[in-house]
Amino acid sequence: MPNKNKKKIIRRFIGNEGGAVAVMFALTLPVILGFVGLGIDAGMWFKERRNMQTATDAAAVSAALERTFGATNSAMLIVAKAEATRHGFIDGTDVMALNSPPLAGAFAGDTGYVEITIVHPLNTFLSQIISNIVPESNTRAVATTVGKNDACMISLAPSGTGINVQNASVSMDGCGVFANSDGTENPNESIKVSGDTLTADCIMSHGAIDGTVGTDIIVDAGCDVVGEVQTTMDDPFENLAVPNISGCQDANLDLAGGTLSNSGGSGNLTVATVICGNVSVNNNLVVEPGIYIIHGGNLTINGNASFTAPGVTLIVNDGKVTINGGATVNWSAPTVSNYSGVASTGNDNYIDKDYTNYTGIALYQSAAAGSGNTRDVGLNGGAAASISGAVYVPNNDISFGGNGEVTPSGCLQLVGQTVSFGGDAQIQNVCSMYGGNPVNYGVSPGLVE
Repeated sequence: MPNKNKKKIIRRFIGNEGGAVAVMFALTLPVILGFVGLGIDAGMWFKERRNMQTATDAAAVSAALERTFGATNSAMLIVAKAEATRHGFIDGTDVMALNSPPLAGAFAGDTGYVEITIVHPLNTFLSQIISNIVPESNTRAVATTVGKNDACMISLAPSGTGINVQNASVSMDGCGVFANSDGTENPNESIKVSGDTLTADCIMSHGAIDGTVGTDIIVDAGCDVVGEVQTTMDDPFENLAVPNISGCQDANLDLAGGTLSNSGGSGNLTVATVICGNVSVNNNLVVEPGIYIIHGGNLTINGNASFTAPGVTLIVNDGKVTINGGATVNWSAPTVSNYSGVASTGNDNYIDKDYTNYTGIALYQSAAAGSGNTRDVGLNGGAAASISGAVYVPNNDISFGGNGEVTPSGCLQLVGQTVSFGGDAQIQNVCSMYGGNPVNYGVSPGLVE
């Protein structure tokens, strides 16, 4: 073939644009497939991550339940991995970490919580065309165990007889009883009932319960009557704080009757009225709504006197409270509505609601433990009391003497080192005005983060 013709053929080939699209398509096809694959894989990653979050949640809850039985972190991790495996966790491929207390979040450093994290390598199918990087899913959950039933009476004492009902009829309507004592042998069982009855939704303790079921002890059907060897309860009001004391408005009051005024004005819940020394009530006394602190003295309500205190929180920080025979008490704690518009100080807000600093607290005896009965709270024989709210005596004892009577008041919680009854009591658990009853018993694990 002549050279001239050869040159023409070469020029036509070089100038031919008919295959350009095919070449461009061939060059861009891997990129197109990569992005399509990335979209498909992203949908699958979302599903994988959701499944792994379920596994993380389940692991945290199971570990929190084990914590209540005293399991170590290593023992909790074994249980957590077993539970997570049921939801797709693969040990060796996936990496789980357990932290108790949690290392991050709102509950960091709190030993009552368990944190689980899982790192899970995500599967890459089509997206690996454009990248050899393996993406990871990082999931986290925090769980704890919370009380699942309301209680109206708790003994915080670690040993000895925590709750003692002798020759008294005590009825707990809509709530249960719990004792932290590990007492197991006569005469130091954790809970003792004899001579009459203790009726409650459920009666539970860390130690032993002494009483005849169906005669001395009556509980709702379905409750584990012999609720012994239970995990101890935390103090439900342990974060309650005493307001700053900046001076005394009154001192050593011997009250023949009349009205005890709130220094900040009736119903003022931002300023505490401080009374230094002893307070004796000898006739008919009405206390204006508010917060009152008895500093360095005792409160005594003498026989035949009456004490009327609606919407009142009383803090006794270095003395005892005595209600003598023949006295009549009608006392209720501030309600949620009382605190409407009052800014919370944060450190004494025990039910995690805004504006509830001392909602539901009738009496807070904040003193350290006293010797004998020097700092106890007692209702003596022949006295009658209607109290609504919490009577919180974390370091000392609460007692109701023979023929003393606690009458129904809607909502009452008794929390002390020990609680004893020699007189009748009817206690109810209708606490909606206080935002509910924060005193709970029993174990129910749940997620918090």
